[in-house]
Amino acid sequence: MTSFLSFLSNKVERYIEVLFKIDNFRRFRMIKGKAILYLPFLKKLDKHLLKRSVSNLSREALNTTDNISPCFLTAIPHPTTGIGHAFSEWNTGRIIARICGLQFVHISLPSGWNKFLALEGNNISLKEVLKIPSIRIVRLPEFNYRTTDPCLEIKNIISSYKPKYPTLFVLADGQNLYQHHLFLNELKLCYFSSHSPSKILLEMKYGNKRMLTVAVHIRRGDIELMRQKHHSNWKERYLELTFFSELLEVIRNSLPAYDMTFNIYSQGIEKDFLSLLCFKDTNLFINYDQYETMNDKVFSDILVLSPSGFSFMAGLISNSFKIARYPWWHDIPDDEDWCRVSNKPSQDSQNIANKLSSFFSN
Repeated sequence: MTSFLSFLSNKVERYIEVLFKIDNFRRFRMIKGKAILYLPFLKKLDKHLLKRSVSNLSREALNTTDNISPCFLTAIPHPTTGIGHAFSEWNTGRIIARICGLQFVHISLPSGWNKFLALEGNNISLKEVLKIPSIRIVRLPEFNYRTTDPCLEIKNIISSYKPKYPTLFVLADGQNLYQHHLFLNELKLCYFSSHSPSKILLEMKYGNKRMLTVAVHIRRGDIELMRQKHHSNWKERYLELTFFSELLEVIRNSLPAYDMTFNIYSQGIEKDFLSLLCFKDTNLFINYDQYETMNDKVFSDILVLSPSGFSFMAGLISNSFKIARYPWWHDIPDDEDWCRVSNKPSQDSQNIANKLSSFFSN
């Protein structure tokens, strides 16, 4: 009987994990408009689950004492969106957990990105948390992050429960912070401890002479399909090639003492980008491997972003100088590492030149 219960409890845990991953959390019940969610059939396993060992979760990792039960927070990355969107949902959970003083519970990103970004090491996994006896699952309401301080609201919800039992708080589906440039050191540490520049990029930087590498991401691919289908949001994600040629000219003129090479990363066919080849030392990486593209963008000296979550993810991790069209659906910092530009980069040339000069003089 004990072995059967052990087998069944393992199946239950796996089932809960699947619910998280396929964004099917609605099977949990909402009680009187509150955020408590539960699986009724788990009650039948309570006696067995209480006996389950949690030795693999140290007291330090759980951030608990003898008198205080641990609390956790997680976000469910959408399993079918692009990696940029999924990462921003995951990162929203990580940031809110840090601000609220909760342990962040890691749920894997789609495809191979979880391993590539080296995200598992510093966070507790969902599988580990579900092994905790009497763990409660609380789904949080949806917040408008533009008008509400979600962290204050979440802290109020958490304090209202005064949890006697370990509790996992789950962000509502699709929650996405406006400000993502918080607590970035841990992301950078994970990435840079497991990655290095590609041989191609190193050769460009330190070949016959030192050259600044400028990574330019031009979003096409999915956005071309959106444009052809007249999708309502395609315009805010699409930038004409004239935007990039104008910006590259400003960058080159801003740093006349430096030799530089422009690396264009996009999708499509080579002839679509011929107008950019007028710049000296320009290389086209069309339909390039997505992981290599990400790594090259992170390790380049200057990163030009497209309106894309994929671009934004690279910008958050990279220590390079970042230039992005503004406004964006996320906040673009206005600091020494970032530069906001309008749809007409030539009108921002003085600001770009000042920031580039300051960045590369340090």
